[in-house]
Amino acid sequence: MNTTDRPSASEQVSATVPWRVRLAVAGATFLVVGLVALVAAWARPGDPWAAALVFGACAVGPVAGLAWLVLAHPHVHRPNPHDDEGVEARWAEQAASGTCIDLLVAAGLALTVVSVVDADLPAQPVLVALVVLGLADLTLRHVLVSRRES
Repeated sequence: MNTTDRPSASEQVSATVPWRVRLAVAGATFLVVGLVALVAAWARPGDPWAAALVFGACAVGPVAGLAWLVLAHPHVHRPNPHDDEGVEARWAEQAASGTCIDLLVAAGLALTVVSVVDADLPAQPVLVALVVLGLADLTLRHVLVSRRES
């Protein structure tokens, strides 16, 4: 390996994560997946082994990722203390603060209209519309701020 080459992610993990932590991640993953499989086998009528196999197989990925984040990630990831000083962080902060104000204004106007009209709206479409509006507003603001300041 050259002095300019960086070790791969697997080499970094094997060098920084103690075997006890890796064993804890594997054990926690096995335990939770087994528990999900047993609950699925108990709750589903019909063939319990098929349900246990399907639910256990579906749970392996998310449970392994969550176990890694909780148990091993703090040992591997060393956050940069200067991450929040970059220009991208400033752009994201400006876009998010503007989006927050826009969402508050939109929600306030919608509440006023619904109160005046005395409409009975279901909550789910209204909340979905607010989330979509917020994501679109955040994206547009971030693009505009990054183009204006770059």
